[in-house]
Amino acid sequence: MSTLILGVKLVTLLAWTAFCAVGYLVLGVFGDVLFENSDLLVGLVGPEGVALVSQVIDLLKRLGLAAVAVFWFLGAAAIVIAGLLARRVFG
Repeated sequence: MSTLILGVKLVTLLAWTAFCAVGYLVLGVFGDVLFENSDLLVGLVGPEGVALVSQVIDLLKRLGLAAVAVFWFLGAAAIVIAGLLARRVFG
């Protein structure tokens, strides 16, 4: 039973890591596309505002990527703790 719990925990952790990696990749690509095309906003914010908009977009991208990393860590910790508890109860 202990081996089954370990296997389920590892598969779940792998799936969680893949899910978070895809989220990290999508957020990074989306942020890069927005950052690279922020100069298209010249008509809306003016030339001096483009630099500010670019910095804000980059900051939001970095905060989002950090949030994904924290989200992954919390999920991974919950999976490991659940596996340890299951091993104690059923092991």
